[in-house]
Amino acid sequence: MSESSSWAGTLAQFVPMVAVAALAVAGYHLVVGKNAVAERTEANGGGRPVTALVVLDTQALVQGKIDLASEQIASGQTFTEQELTMQGHNFGAELMRALQEYRDAGVIVIDRRHAIAIPPGADVTQEVAKRLGVKAVPAPDPFAAPAAP
Repeated sequence: MSESSSWAGTLAQFVPMVAVAALAVAGYHLVVGKNAVAERTEANGGGRPVTALVVLDTQALVQGKIDLASEQIASGQTFTEQELTMQGHNFGAELMRALQEYRDAGVIVIDRRHAIAIPPGADVTQEVAKRLGVKAVPAPDPFAAPAAP
C-alpha cells in the first residue's frame, strides 16, 4: 500500500470522528449554556435573564412632582405637612412599583444622568411619568439635530 493511500484511508476515518466530536461539543454547550444561565438566574434570587436596558430620567420625574404640587398650591389648595409627606411617600412607592415591574420583566433601568448615548425608544421616562400622574420635561438629546431657526 502506498503512503498516499494510507494517508487517505486514515483521513477518511478521521473526518467522521471529528464531525461527531464537534457535534457533541456543540450540543454540550447548547445544553450546558442554557442550564448555566438558568442556574445563575436561580442562584441570584430567581427572576428572568436580562431582556433589555432602558433609561429613566428620575430628575425629570421629581421635578414633575414638584411642579404639580406648586400648581396645586398656586391654585389655592392647601396641604398639611402630613398630606405633603403622604403624597411624597405615595409617589416614591409608585415609582418603586414601576421599577419592580421592569426588573421582574428582566429589564435593566439606568438613570438618564448616567447614560451617555441613548438610542431612540430606550427612554421610558414619559411612560413612567404618565403612571405617576406627573408631566416630565425630557432632558435635551445632545445627538438631536439643532432646531430650525
